[in-house]
Amino acid sequence: MESELKPELKEKVSNIFQDFLIRVTKLEELAGIGSRLLNGYQQALEFLRQPPIDGTSQLIKNIIKANETRRVKSYIEAGCINVHDSIQNTNKLHTCLLGLHNHLSQDLIK
Repeated sequence: MESELKPELKEKVSNIFQDFLIRVTKLEELAGIGSRLLNGYQQALEFLRQPPIDGTSQLIKNIIKANETRRVKSYIEAGCINVHDSIQNTNKLHTCLLGLHNHLSQDLIK
């Protein structure tokens, strides 16, 4: 009877160990994905937090004056914010946030 249990026990232990290794591998993959998503989120957030150009510097004033076009003037009046870049970064933030939520929900399910 003891010899019959040993192969069954070995198989059960082997299956448990294989399941453990599969879960460790999935966790490592999820950690990598989560890290990339979080980095993208932080980069987009930092871009949106960038301060406008310091217009009090005489050097900056001279550079702006030397290159002043209607486009540069409207850019300065808008607070040195490119609307297209802001939209892209907001979309990137949204995509990263959805990815992070999805990543967390996958992690919680397992």
